[in-house]
Amino acid sequence: MGKSKLASVLCALLALCFFVSCAQDLPQTGGETAVTSDAAETAEFAEPDYPDNDYGGRAFNILYLEWGTYQHYFFADELTGESMNDTLHKRQTAVEEALNIEFTRQGVTGHYDVKSNLSASVHAGDGGYDLVLAHCYIPLTAMITENLLYNWYDIPFIDMTAVYWNSYNDRLAVNGILPYASSDYIITDPNSVFFNKDLVRAYNLRSPYDQVTGGQWTWTGLTEMARGVSEDLDGNGVFDENDQYGFMGELGWQFDGIRNAIGEKVVSVDTDGRLVINPYTEKTAEVVNQIYDLLYTDNTSFTWGYSEVYDPNHGGIPPVDFGQGQALFYLVPLSSARAYRATEVDFGILPFPKYDEAQERYITTNWSGLMCVPVTVTDPELVGIVCEMLAVEGRKSVRPAYYDVLLASKIARDNESVVMLDIIYDNCEYDLGLNYGGGNIWYMMSQLMTAKDTNIASFFEKNLKQDQLNLDKLHEAFLEYGA
Repeated sequence: MGKSKLASVLCALLALCFFVSCAQDLPQTGGETAVTSDAAETAEFAEPDYPDNDYGGRAFNILYLEWGTYQHYFFADELTGESMNDTLHKRQTAVEEALNIEFTRQGVTGHYDVKSNLSASVHAGDGGYDLVLAHCYIPLTAMITENLLYNWYDIPFIDMTAVYWNSYNDRLAVNGILPYASSDYIITDPNSVFFNKDLVRAYNLRSPYDQVTGGQWTWTGLTEMARGVSEDLDGNGVFDENDQYGFMGELGWQFDGIRNAIGEKVVSVDTDGRLVINPYTEKTAEVVNQIYDLLYTDNTSFTWGYSEVYDPNHGGIPPVDFGQGQALFYLVPLSSARAYRATEVDFGILPFPKYDEAQERYITTNWSGLMCVPVTVTDPELVGIVCEMLAVEGRKSVRPAYYDVLLASKIARDNESVVMLDIIYDNCEYDLGLNYGGGNIWYMMSQLMTAKDTNIASFFEKNLKQDQLNLDKLHEAFLEYGA
């Protein structure tokens, strides 16, 4: 694309922005954590340049899993007047018109259907898919071991250093191979902590916002605040779903990002390029005991196992209803905020706490899906151009529009939550333990807490050998990749 054509396209894209206004940083109150809003940064970066190509109406086909944010925040077939939908539609049509292509897509419902469809296309050599939107871990390793994927580092016109590409993409690379990547085309899908401002005021507690901006928001601080809030509301002497709690959460995968939140990685690539499970530390063991104490001491917390009936993203209501003011803190996927847009509860959004005040920043695991490209793709150059353009527009307009989805209604007047979202999104990281199959050790926290067990040494002894063996097999696949 020539510069004049590119400039007109990017001007049109910029006009789509739903600018999230947060011009002033919240004040620092001590600690080491720098807290700023990146709203201005999102609108200012070097314009990428592309060849002036016309693709003659060529179809650009996307295979995707009907899961997570892919279902609601990626595609829009027509303008409806709803801001997020219309932003998505305009992003799509702007790219189509700039390159003279037509987006087509195929959704599949089963997690393994992505691999089976991709595998069939690759082995047939039909070039049926240009881009694949996969799950965060199912079945990513199988698509690597079957050599189905193109190396992102070999795709032209991709600038992984640009602000609109995830700065942690390199952590998904092994031996110079990057089979999966994420840009601002992908809606980041982290977990978070909601808090009830009404209960903070009622119990005269310090604002968690102040703790975050001061660098003092820790698991210890959360536990101390939660401890004094539980109440037997119906007076029957039994704490159940009718009462009030300091902390609530579905007891499952949401807890497994805590090890990342305290600054640890479950799986890393060592100096020899080998995937290795990191040993647990004294810090890990301490936090395991601390979470156990939070969940199982003094009726502080209420937890439950997964059921779609309780899932806010499926229209469900948890057995203890945060939307009715029954808890101070709620550990929950951030995407669930949209389910509470109509609640009368005045609530805010927080990142996962740190281990201690000395930890430099707040870290959240990125549970979003990942992009990949079939190894048999017919036009890698087109893929690179399209993915750059989608990423640029994601940064400029879709991300602010998604903020609006999360923060609509009463919470939209809460500028602090906008800053909290910037902290969460700009510190989302990948862990190879999640994405490349760290096995049971990745799910250590949820498994131990479900079993009401804190014996981390025994857990590692039971699971380490097999989990590491699986990673060794994956490492061999990376060594043979493309051969």
